[in-house]
Amino acid sequence: MQSQTLSGFQLSTQQRQLWSLQTEQAHCNQILVSLKGDLDRGKLRQALETVVKRHESLRTIFRQPATLTMPLQVVEPQAPVSLQRVEENITLEQAIADIRQQPHTLEQLPVIKAVLGGQAKEYWLLLTVPALCADHHSLHLLVTELAQHYGGQRLTDSEELVQFSEFVTWQQSLENDEEASAGQDFWQRRVELPSLSAPLSRRNAPSDNQTEVHKIQLSKSVQEQLSSSPNSGAILLASWLVMLWRQTEQPDFTIGVIPQHRSDPELESGIGAFQQPLPFLGCLSESISFATLVQHVQQEWEQLEEWQDYFPGVEQKHSVGFEYQTIPLLSAGDLAFEIDRIWGSCNIPLHLTCTAQGNTFKAALYYSSSLLSQEAIKIFTSQWQAVLTHALENPEQSLGNIPLTLKQEELPSPIKIDPGTQLLDCFHQQFAQQALQKPNQTAVVYEEQQLTYQALEQRANQLAHALQHCGAGPDIPVALYLERSVDAVVAILAILKSGSAYLPLDPALPTAGLAFRLEDAKVPVIITQTELLPNLPSDSPPIFCLEAEQERLQQYPIKPPQSQATPENLAYLIYTSGSTGQPKPVAVEHRQLMTYVYGIIERLQLPPSASYASVSTLAADLGHTMLFPSLCQGGTLHLLATERVCDSQAFADYCQQQQIACLKIVPSHLQALLKGPSPSGVLPQQRLILGGEVCRWSLIESIMALQPHCQIFNHYGPTETTVGVMTEAVTTESIAEAISATVPLGIPLDGVQVYVLDAHQKPVPIGVPGEVYVGGRTVGRGYLNRPQLTTERFITLPVGINSAEERLYKTGDRARLLPDGSYEFLGRIDQQVKLHGFRIELGEIEAVLTQHDAVKETVVVVREDQRDNPMLVAYVVRTKTVTDTADLRQYLQTQLPDYMIPSLLVVLKILPLTTNGKVNRQALPIPEKVRPELSQNFVAPRTETEVAIATIWCDILQLETVGVTDNFFDLGGHSLLATQVLSRLRETFQIELPLRRLFDAHTVAEIADVIEEVLIAEIEALSDDEAEEQLNAS
Repeated sequence: MQSQTLSGFQLSTQQRQLWSLQTEQAHCNQILVSLKGDLDRGKLRQALETVVKRHESLRTIFRQPATLTMPLQVVEPQAPVSLQRVEENITLEQAIADIRQQPHTLEQLPVIKAVLGGQAKEYWLLLTVPALCADHHSLHLLVTELAQHYGGQRLTDSEELVQFSEFVTWQQSLENDEEASAGQDFWQRRVELPSLSAPLSRRNAPSDNQTEVHKIQLSKSVQEQLSSSPNSGAILLASWLVMLWRQTEQPDFTIGVIPQHRSDPELESGIGAFQQPLPFLGCLSESISFATLVQHVQQEWEQLEEWQDYFPGVEQKHSVGFEYQTIPLLSAGDLAFEIDRIWGSCNIPLHLTCTAQGNTFKAALYYSSSLLSQEAIKIFTSQWQAVLTHALENPEQSLGNIPLTLKQEELPSPIKIDPGTQLLDCFHQQFAQQALQKPNQTAVVYEEQQLTYQALEQRANQLAHALQHCGAGPDIPVALYLERSVDAVVAILAILKSGSAYLPLDPALPTAGLAFRLEDAKVPVIITQTELLPNLPSDSPPIFCLEAEQERLQQYPIKPPQSQATPENLAYLIYTSGSTGQPKPVAVEHRQLMTYVYGIIERLQLPPSASYASVSTLAADLGHTMLFPSLCQGGTLHLLATERVCDSQAFADYCQQQQIACLKIVPSHLQALLKGPSPSGVLPQQRLILGGEVCRWSLIESIMALQPHCQIFNHYGPTETTVGVMTEAVTTESIAEAISATVPLGIPLDGVQVYVLDAHQKPVPIGVPGEVYVGGRTVGRGYLNRPQLTTERFITLPVGINSAEERLYKTGDRARLLPDGSYEFLGRIDQQVKLHGFRIELGEIEAVLTQHDAVKETVVVVREDQRDNPMLVAYVVRTKTVTDTADLRQYLQTQLPDYMIPSLLVVLKILPLTTNGKVNRQALPIPEKVRPELSQNFVAPRTETEVAIATIWCDILQLETVGVTDNFFDLGGHSLLATQVLSRLRETFQIELPLRRLFDAHTVAEIADVIEEVLIAEIEALSDDEAEEQLNAS
């Protein structure tokens, strides 16, 4: 068998990069030329043939032997020229589309494909060349030489040109050049820095090379100022960098920039793939001036061009790019040549190209139409032009102060809010109407307990009379300290009927937390139940125990009491985490609550008389989305028991048996339930509302696969603005078009105004990050007895219609307004987090920890484990006082609610610091997968049952070992992980386990006892024949 010998030369570094980015079809560059005047097609063909003959690259084909990973390039001595004349009725757009449908083969000639169109002295010429054969600068040279030869000008001799094959040979020699090391050092940082992602990109965009062009008309004033500047290219690039920086808030990044000049003047007249997009370093900050940035850009550009031939052959995929070219004025006798546009094939989805031709400056955005919408491109265009215009007018202004708009109208406009005319002003009044209309309809269900609307109304009226005798009245908070139950709903309604506001207290709160809230809120009475009495502080206010007061309650009228409460009075108080170490009470009035209730019913089209499931604590407002709308329109509210909420199979069984139509749940809670054996059964039949924390697209996709007919909504809002202020309806279409990293927050409810403001409290344009401020009729009263804090967070700004003053809540959340009018959540401006639906100030946990004698310093962060489950981790530096993390955990349990206790406590010798002396959170070590320090000694599993349970724990907690006496929660477990444990236990042992017993068992040994009891009971219940059958089967 004869071996085939193939002559040719290797690819350059630039070509290797292009080859690695190619898909099935060859990437091509295209240039469109406008021809005005009398055209001689023969002369044009002859000119094209001359240019092809002069430049080897335009006669080069590529062949790849089976033994090589990269092809060789072969120069043919002659090459035909393809000049196709299209019909006069064929438009330019049609011709471009046809060309794109014709694959360009690299193995065959001709290299150039030319298409001529137009008529009557208005012609156009479209030239297509493989990117491996000609870069953008080469296309300009190609047209320049074409015009010169057509016009009869003498061109330089071919022998004087540097051919591309010579450049490749020279480039290969640079590997051993004495400056190669310095070149590698220059590129090292730029290669390591992240390449900027194109802002406002679609998440699920298909990967194709469909490029569209958006021409940008620069004003006469801008062009005049650019023409008078020696650094016009640097100014254009600097303004582009500023716009990108403001859109992304990424201070250090790279974008792909094509060098303006080649590394050697001798290469300037050559045609070939001499250049490629190189990582251009952008380092921007609020304080530096635009003039300073232009200097930095000019220096970086000069260095980039100096070291471009030493760029390592690493694969670089840029999402954003820039190119600046100066084009000579072309004259060809009676025919005028004018370059209209260039289609780049450097695989950059968002690419700004600027050209200068004499005193005329042009710009165009080349973009992937599958990745970026036309709305996004218009936004980039508008904001870039605004930066350029303002920067030219005042180059000394700091980057943070450069406006991103030219006109006030380009900023998001405030929405005119209808003042609203509700017939019923308070929730208890609306409920009373439902009780009259639907007296026998079931209002509330808790396990085996249930009440009709009439029964709930009458019991709430009796309790309301009793509360008024205990001092209840307008703006007076009454404490609600009850487990989830029918009685809890009776008490909420009764407190509102009495004219008071209810203050829900979580039964899981430690005594210290209860004592603080009761004293801070100055409550006159606590409604509670017998089993919770031991948890109350000794100096509690008067106690109203429902079981003990049943006989007395029966003596009160079943008619509603007279109430002095108005819509301006308080409806409830809810304590949220506070950064100072103490929680703060949010005060919400009746009018704000009812604005929310009416707004959410209308937005979500919540069905009347349907079944609503409440799965969250009454001590937070997350469950209000189910509680109040359900009882306001004749629905049935199902309060699910805590142990059922933590058991995916029991949860699914209940939802199916009760035909639950609507469910509001935290995404992480739902994610845990979906890991059970019946994931589809967990989902409601009509409406699923997700809220309380960031919602990821992967969860949405899982839900849609399981229950395609269920409508999904994401719901956002701080407690201070009454439950929620925005909703996002998630559909298959919205997933396909999504540009946000997580599910958007949505659009504001009726009666709500949302603003995104910058650090100077000025509105920012679409796409630009800022802080969320909420105005409108749902903004709460403030913080009870916290005038200074209320003044800091509830502010008045002139941002309304016609710059009217408006009262706003300063949320601390970062977001950006998207082109479709929804908002994307971007994080916090402080250390507050949302975890499992609870708002947590990390500073509060840190403050409590540092009060312990054994803690010198601490920092608390949120980390995600290997399964992307978020958890609290506390890093602690000890004092000389000897203690272990088990003691610290026990101390925290006396001070904080369960959801604020860190899953892991990590002891460090010192906390890592930044150069400014602040804690470097990025440098904190990842916690090891080892059993934490515990007060009890390690006891290994002793039985097969204990081994199986311990294995499940190790997998879910991601630990190497656990002892049979270790407490699940001391090992870093929490309620959502416990949900997964229950599902795995059922799957492993194939038995029905009593929920309450399992819920109360916190160690491997205790769970093993429960399982063995069940197994023994099942065996004892078997007949002799059944026992023998099972024994034989085993």
